Amino acid sequence: MDSSSVIVFVVILIILVASVVMVVNYFIPFFKKIEVQNIGQEYFNIMEVNSGLTVSERDEIVTTLTNKGFQNISVTYTQKGAAVHGQSLKLEIDTEYVIKKFILFSSSNQVANIDFASEILSRRVED
Repeated sequence: MDSSSVIVFVVILIILVASVVMVVNYFIPFFKKIEVQNIGQEYFNIMEVNSGLTVSERDEIVTTLTNKGFQNISVTYTQKGAAVHGQSLKLEIDTEYVIKKFILFSSSNQVANIDFASEILSRRVED
């Protein structure tokens, strides 16, 4: 192998590594959106069964998202027992995730706004 082929190999390797990093950075917001959707759906199912969420369950949502790196978390929900049959149960989660974007020899922070919203009518029957 002569020096010109080594230089070509190194340049191609740098381009491939940069391409992989850019592709991974492209999909980070998508994967974080899936995380928020899964957490939101889990607690929405709890809300549906219990006709609302308690304050401690709301705090669990905030703690879980904070531990996963999310910031500026806002949770709007129907409190447990507040909705009777036919009224709506609503859960909305708004959060931000800071993504470090890499572009060849520089990087920058990008804030991705991620949200979850779901609503259903209560099927709770009062005795």
